[in-house]
Order: sequence, then C-alpha cells, then structure tokens
Amino acid sequence: MTSSIERAAACVHPPIRGAVYSDDSTTSDQYLDLDQAITDPETGQSTPKFLRGRYLTIQALSADVYVALQDNNSDTIDPAAVAGNFAAANCVVVPSGQSLTLLVPKTSATRYLVWRTASGSGSIRAWPSSPVGL
Repeated sequence: MTSSIERAAACVHPPIRGAVYSDDSTTSDQYLDLDQAITDPETGQSTPKFLRGRYLTIQALSADVYVALQDNNSDTIDPAAVAGNFAAANCVVVPSGQSLTLLVPKTSATRYLVWRTASGSGSIRAWPSSPVGL
C-alpha cells in the first residue's frame, strides 16, 4: 500500500490557469500563510488549509529566491543559512529561472512559507502541483 505522499508525488503537475500565486521578491521577507482559506470565485466556497498535504512548486523569476518554512510571520530568514533543507533557521535557494517542488506537511506547527532575495528584486510564482486528498 502506498502512502499519501507517494501518491501525491506520482501526480505532480504543471500550473493550472487561475491557480498560480505570484508576488514580488525583495530583500525583505515575504510570507504566505499555508493555512489561509482559499475562496473559489465561482462557488464562493472556502477551502481551509488549501495547501496542506500537497506538493507546492515555487518558481524564481529574475533573481535567486531564498525559501524557508517558518512557524511565525515575524521569523526572518538569512540567505547565508542555505543548508539544502528546512531544518530550523535554514533556507534553500531557488536559482533564477528554476523551480523547487516541496511537500507542505498535512499537520505541522510550520505555518508560513517565507521567501526573499539576497540582493535586488525579482518575483516568484507558486502553485499547488498535486491534487487534493491523495
């Protein structure tokens, strides 16, 4: 029997029109609340914890983006702490023009995706890249 993580990994897909989050990236930390409710514009139905248990793809545009998972929206990240994993106080780099796909845990105290550039500005795109409920 396969786990939900294995099933989700087998179904990673490209962005769906209208389901891409896009934002600027500067030397200031930016935060995305992983537990925010997403409201469907057609039905008006709200889906809490929309990203939990799904793969999320992050694409860096115009500059390298440093990404971390944090407990609070006041925690900061340090581009010098690139460690290749999301252990406490670490971040990973997404080189400009490339993507990173990561699993957002179903249950975790980690609530925020945080990103920034080391210098200058750029932008990011992020989208859920696996179906809900696998």
